[in-house]
Amino acid sequence: MPKIGQDDAVTQQVTGSTFQFSMVQVDKLTSDRYCAATIVIDGSGSMEGEEANVQALLIKVLHRLRGRGNPMADNTLLRVVVFSGAISGHVKEVHGFKLLSDIKDDDYVGILQPGGMTPLLDVTYSAVQATVDLATTLSQKGYTINGIVVILTDGAENISKMGPQSVKDATYRATHTSEVLESFRPILIGFKVPTGSTTSRDLETFRTEAGFDQYQPWDADDRAVGKLVDFVSVSVSSQSKALGTGSPSKAVDPNTLTV
Repeated sequence: MPKIGQDDAVTQQVTGSTFQFSMVQVDKLTSDRYCAATIVIDGSGSMEGEEANVQALLIKVLHRLRGRGNPMADNTLLRVVVFSGAISGHVKEVHGFKLLSDIKDDDYVGILQPGGMTPLLDVTYSAVQATVDLATTLSQKGYTINGIVVILTDGAENISKMGPQSVKDATYRATHTSEVLESFRPILIGFKVPTGSTTSRDLETFRTEAGFDQYQPWDADDRAVGKLVDFVSVSVSSQSKALGTGSPSKAVDPNTLTV
């Protein structure tokens, strides 16, 4: 049963797992349609040294999403999670699905404490199924919901408890058979992963096996990291603008973005 958390958010169990997610109370929602967006950050040991970059990335994405250039800012519910083998249960929610106006920059200060291995299957299942569960709750109350999950990782799967078939099935349900999600876009980003590297090839394989519709490797220079803010924010805002069309947004081409 849902319960009220310390921040007055409603906490629910993720179907088919021991994971949990939280969401804003329904009485705070003033529109009839929302885009449920989840940004997932790798917190494994290999991310050591990226703490400040990740913090800045999330704050900049938040500012872009609620800026004047996003007409659907008030119709976006954002959730942020960190994952690693060093985290109890492998998945830690930084904050649940919140209205952008309720999120503070300080929410992202010190969120990354790198350690452990990479439970990519666990966090993928958690993020995808939580989106479906949120949509189920809200659609029963008359809301129209679409979703997007953006996962940033610098490595491939090596420690999850969830199996690949469970993840594939969850993604397929969200993208093809869900009656509660108008549309769904899963995106995988190889964070500072060189194109053509072994890790990049492993992540491309994961994208195919998990049923994601886009994989984008991202190299390490400052300009590329700056463009990553654009890529994530434009991908999320484009999906929110697709609300009511019955179809997901088109994949964003990073080559068309400028810093």
